[in-house]
Amino acid sequence: LRDYLATVQKLVADARASGKSGATVTEAVLPALTEKYGQWEGFGYLAPLNIAQAEAELSGKKRIPR
Repeated sequence: LRDYLATVQKLVADARASGKSGATVTEAVLPALTEKYGQWEGFGYLAPLNIAQAEAELSGKKRIPR
């Protein structure tokens, strides 16, 4: 799981560095994640959410519960 999360962060950071945001980040990152982790149960549902959360975190827009 640690490798997966690090991979998500790196791929999202790379996509953002190339000027992508929002849905285009997911479109850029999802194929690489699917190739490596697509066989995981629940991947199809959770991966887009993980990508969106990583993007929110990297952009400083992640909601932090209080």
